[in-house]
Amino acid sequence: MIQKNRTKSSSISNRADFQRPAIAFEMLSDPLEQAQLRYGVRNLPDTFVIDRNGIVRDRVKGAIAWDDPTVIRYLQALVRG
Repeated sequence: MIQKNRTKSSSISNRADFQRPAIAFEMLSDPLEQAQLRYGVRNLPDTFVIDRNGIVRDRVKGAIAWDDPTVIRYLQALVRG
């Protein structure tokens, strides 16, 4: 998953906000805005769900409740393949 930070000075230190997630995943920062340009990110938040092979499986524009049971089941299904 790629996280587009609100400020260029942000870092992955905000991982503490995600305590004991139902699914473990990496959050990547984009301080040089390369992903923003490549994927056409214009508004925040904007999230891409990328599988282990690097294929974009989904895009979420706007806020989402990542702890919602439906979202968790969806992500678990992606992880299982």
